[in-house]
Amino acid sequence: MEKEKEKEKEMNYLLRKKSLQFWKFVENSKVEIEMIEGTKTNGMFRLSNGNQTEFQISELETPIGIYPEAIVRSEDICLMHFQK
Repeated sequence: MEKEKEKEKEMNYLLRKKSLQFWKFVENSKVEIEMIEGTKTNGMFRLSNGNQTEFQISELETPIGIYPEAIVRSEDICLMHFQK
């Protein structure tokens, strides 16, 4: 039982580490975002909060204009495509 807990801790650590490495890698990448309602937007991905529930996007191009800085909620996103 103790061995299983240790293995689970190790796996959680590795998954968290990989997740953090991914968000660091895509920082300052161009991103195309498809929203739940079908709207497509573009911008520059800056960062994610700790829970990956909000993303800061610079120069967010939307159908109604360009926002110099914006926070986009993950619950509103269907797909994010990064270009490095």
